[in-house]
Amino acid sequence: MGNDDYHAITLWPEWAFAITHMDKRIENRSWAPPQELYVDRKVAIHAGRSIGGGKTYKKFLAGIEALAYSAELAGWERHTWINLPEKKDVICELSKSGKNICLCNANIPKSAIVALVEIVKCERLHDYENWYEPNSVAWRLSSISVLPDPVVSRGDRGFWYLSDYEKDAIEDQLGKSAFELERLRQSEPVTITEFLEDNFREE
Repeated sequence: MGNDDYHAITLWPEWAFAITHMDKRIENRSWAPPQELYVDRKVAIHAGRSIGGGKTYKKFLAGIEALAYSAELAGWERHTWINLPEKKDVICELSKSGKNICLCNANIPKSAIVALVEIVKCERLHDYENWYEPNSVAWRLSSISVLPDPVVSRGDRGFWYLSDYEKDAIEDQLGKSAFELERLRQSEPVTITEFLEDNFREE
């Protein structure tokens, strides 16, 4: 299998996090990829550089709010929302089916490959489903393998080829059959208590 058989796609970091640590199994795009790029193979999910697609605190807040809103529509309950403008951060705690998630800057990997997924189908939906944005092309995701240690990478637009280094780093963590792997691995984010202790510990 040649190097050009291994592809990745870059998402804003908050949406990559929703795939790896929440239950987002639809990626919304305006286009469908050529089948030869994803059928019968894994695709790497890359978390981009900036939450909300920009460097400002306003963009960051908009990105977290958009994720929290979509999560609530998908059945997650919001418990906490604390703005921390002095730290250019926010604390948003969500829960669903006994699972608790804390959305904050420290919890969301950036500029890194975070998982491998299978894209099993691409379609426009006529009825509402969790995480689906109307009028988008829904890329249905399955067989998600989360990297315990995200692999630092610049990423690119559209589908892009993994370098040998990136491919080897993934296989080092998930094994030589990484791109055919079909089991879920989860890495645990810090809790809201840990975040507060780390950021507001008395000197």
